[in-house]
Amino acid sequence: MFDCFDEEESCWWSCWCPCLVFSRTYHSMDISPTRTTMGIFFIVLLMWAISAMAWIGAAILTITVGGVALIYYRAMLRGELRHRLGIPGDFCSDFSAHCCCWPCVIAQEARQVKQYGRPYRDYGTGESLEEGAIIPPDPREASLYQHCKTLSRCSRILLFSFLSGVITVAALLGQKQGVSIYIMALIVPLIILYLLYWRRHRHSLPLDSAIKFFFAGFVVAVASAGVIEFMLSLLDFVILSPVEYSLYSHGESKLTFVSNNPVKVIFLDLITSYVIAACVEEFTKHMVVRGCWLPHPLRSPRSVTIAFVAGALGFATCENLFYVFSAKSGEGLSKYETELITLLLRSILPVHPICAAIQSVGVIKRDFENDSSQNLFKILLPAIIVHGTYDFSQMLLGDLLPAFTNFNALQATAAIIGAALGMTCISIGYMMYLFNNQRQRLRAGWERVSQSQSSRSHPADNQSGPQLSDSLADDNYINDTYVGERLTQPLREGLVGTGVN
Repeated sequence: MFDCFDEEESCWWSCWCPCLVFSRTYHSMDISPTRTTMGIFFIVLLMWAISAMAWIGAAILTITVGGVALIYYRAMLRGELRHRLGIPGDFCSDFSAHCCCWPCVIAQEARQVKQYGRPYRDYGTGESLEEGAIIPPDPREASLYQHCKTLSRCSRILLFSFLSGVITVAALLGQKQGVSIYIMALIVPLIILYLLYWRRHRHSLPLDSAIKFFFAGFVVAVASAGVIEFMLSLLDFVILSPVEYSLYSHGESKLTFVSNNPVKVIFLDLITSYVIAACVEEFTKHMVVRGCWLPHPLRSPRSVTIAFVAGALGFATCENLFYVFSAKSGEGLSKYETELITLLLRSILPVHPICAAIQSVGVIKRDFENDSSQNLFKILLPAIIVHGTYDFSQMLLGDLLPAFTNFNALQATAAIIGAALGMTCISIGYMMYLFNNQRQRLRAGWERVSQSQSSRSHPADNQSGPQLSDSLADDNYINDTYVGERLTQPLREGLVGTGVN
């Protein structure tokens, strides 16, 4: 039960979305359909939410009774699963296991079903997704409508829920200025995704997968990062005492505290930017791709980059909405002007997609160049440095400029924007340097395979250069990919069916 890390996908999702993994597991074994298991969970959640609005005592009672009933239901299904797999045990052990550590239990059940040989089903719907089912016949030339026709039910539900939420929030905001900021915060990440993915490279990754990566970043990565960052924020009290932290947190006393304790403030900004923000957020964004099962492999370096950037854009969209609408009016600035400046700052340097692209360079180097030295630490470190440096520069200038200069609000904002522009140039330049070097390495000694060649290529047919194997020759997603023996080996062993491992 405690071998959770043996299978990363079930481990990660069981921790943050256990109901999805649980429903998929029992749907795959034909024990209970997804709509039943998910429905019971949402009924318990809805009962708790309604009772919480009425009285806190009723909420505690509802969550206790509902939680026990939910554990009882899960223990009953676990017993049926044990019976089918021939695993010894009894109801008491099943019930106790779900009481003590339900994420570990759910991950264990998912691993057992996978070892049993049952194919994975899609999250939330239980739909069977075989390779090719979510790919239009000619993905390069297919229209948006043709791509949308191949979307899974899960992606359609996600899109419908997202659009419904956008319309609802826009209606609730009411004011034209608030709605305009809201729309701009949503459009900026979508423009980046259009330019990077849809305009020229829609054939590199199915639209269904790009949508799921985006929403995994928008919901799961943000939620997991928020929980972890909240726990790590206790480090602030190691640097500052509760009294000092109270002085630092309030605007009226903050200037005096910063001017009297600049070293503590710098150290606090350093820990917050590099450890609490950069490390946590880059790790959770990485797990969006690493912890997602795919019905198809990521067969080209470009598909890996698009997958990472799509997840990061989902994360950035949610984070931008939070920061923009939580911004308060500053000295000489209205709330609308503050929100607009905040959105501008976060759009000038799209730090999340840039760092995600930098991460993808390390993953491509590991899986497509067979560089076994590229472990998780080496993959994340460059992105953490870029992300942390950006956050540190913004936090440090925001703390020190008002305390040690005579800048007014507009001058301080201009200085912060200038620093953001400088970080933009450096980060994009570094990212392009990494991609150009990697592109040269990938091209060295490999033959470019066109669509017409790939349909009839085999290593034995042409000895002049490496070609595609039959297992990959008919896949449209191989187009515009430089392939050879160094490429096809990790594809067959490391990437098929599991995303990026």
